[in-house]
Amino acid sequence: MKMAKASPADIENAMAVCGALDALANSQLPTQWLDHEEDDDWFSERDDLEAAAALRNLLKMTDTSGLFRVVTGMAVLLDPVNRIVDQDQDALEIHPRFSAMLALSEEQNAVIKALRDLFSPSGHHEFANMVASVDDLIERTNATIANAKGA
Repeated sequence: MKMAKASPADIENAMAVCGALDALANSQLPTQWLDHEEDDDWFSERDDLEAAAALRNLLKMTDTSGLFRVVTGMAVLLDPVNRIVDQDQDALEIHPRFSAMLALSEEQNAVIKALRDLFSPSGHHEFANMVASVDDLIERTNATIANAKGA
């Protein structure tokens, strides 16, 4: 699934909205809503005026938050169908297929270097053609790997 990527501003704004919600859930007003450090920072959802003001502030923050793009982007990233994140890990780690591709690419580069070292200094025309064919194969393989990594 493709979707628009969240911008750094989207992420920053979404984190501000989450921080404000977190503060309110802990019966505190978010610091960015306070006029002065001396202001009372306690919030009560039972106070209708305070609750209405908090809702207005939250709605104002979400106007430019990109919250949906940030959350949906994470959902796409974590979706097992997309095979981007290793579902067997508790932390965010790349899917094992990417580790395998990287290992293959590193192994391939070692073989390429060995072939170049073996054939290039010989000066034989057929060896040079072989190296060119190997180089072409390598470029196509690297492009395939790069496309797989980017997918």
